[in-house]
Amino acid sequence: MDTSVKIGVGISFTLIAVLGLLFNILYVFVFIRRRQLRQPTKYFLFSLAVVDIISITSWTLFSLISAFLGEWGLPTEVCQLQEFTMSFCLLLNMHTFMLLALERALFILKPSRHSEICINTVIVIILIAMWLFDAVISIFPFTGWGEITYFENQFQCSMDYEKNTRQMRFATAVAVGIPFLVMVIAYVIIFIKMKKLQKGVSNGGQIILEQADFANGDSYSARLKRQQLKFQNAGMKRKKPILGREIDKDGFARDESSDEENKTSKDTEGVKNIFYLYKSDVTLIKTYLIITVTYLLLWIPYIIITYVQTFDRYHGIPDVVFYIFVIFTHCTAFAKPVAYVIHNENFRTHFRKAVTKKTKYRNFERN
Repeated sequence: MDTSVKIGVGISFTLIAVLGLLFNILYVFVFIRRRQLRQPTKYFLFSLAVVDIISITSWTLFSLISAFLGEWGLPTEVCQLQEFTMSFCLLLNMHTFMLLALERALFILKPSRHSEICINTVIVIILIAMWLFDAVISIFPFTGWGEITYFENQFQCSMDYEKNTRQMRFATAVAVGIPFLVMVIAYVIIFIKMKKLQKGVSNGGQIILEQADFANGDSYSARLKRQQLKFQNAGMKRKKPILGREIDKDGFARDESSDEENKTSKDTEGVKNIFYLYKSDVTLIKTYLIITVTYLLLWIPYIIITYVQTFDRYHGIPDVVFYIFVIFTHCTAFAKPVAYVIHNENFRTHFRKAVTKKTKYRNFERN
């Protein structure tokens, strides 16, 4: 192999590893430091950051070493670990994107149900189940279903699908086909619903997602809880309440609230639950969609070329094409956090607040 190719590919992998670790560790740092980010539905994004860190340390790093060596100079067990990590991270990313799309669809269609389902316990159980399921799927090659081989024109160990094309079709369906179909349906439903909501803005200029048929405090449990809380906070210092709600020209609700860590909502007993559509909710949907599309655009070329290589032995595709498409797949480790930071102003503000003094950004508008 030409020395310039080895150096060029090795430098590319090095930049990917450095940028990927930098952006994902920064996200984890901000997530831990900022209590407002630690919402149950944001656990999915935290999971994506952890997945990217794993992919860099157990996938990209080994390809980097292979590129500079010009061959696979590592033990067979490391080769198997790399292939497992590659499959595992692909499954986790795609299934997480699918869950993000379903979560946003549930929020738009039935926000009251969304608030009941998307709680800490439920989200943690879903994440654990997803990680276990994807780990089991990724272990299949080690049970004798398929063969792992080092590909010199990819600088990595991967499945030799020529030995088992059924596994290739199964892996593609589970990792890409089914999640992609679910995401398309979910986002189509979301944008159709949002279009209808914007056309039918209420008299007050507010976009209302749902209005409950009952008021807070109507149930026996709510009345009992109110009675218990009646004397619970006696003598305690009152917390700063959330201020009023404003409506922008597009009909999106906007909270004019302080960023105090100990603020609390004003009393809504006896008032019917009304779920408004906030501009930050729309931005979050678009952000998730951009991240998903970015990931797919970086992975699909490699999937296509793998199919061509498997079913056409005389394809004649130059090695440089494989180099480029493989590098694209590794780029997903930093492309997702970069896309999220660029398109989400709220996270950028949280980042500034996480690394500066607390008093500097008093007028921060909560997402």
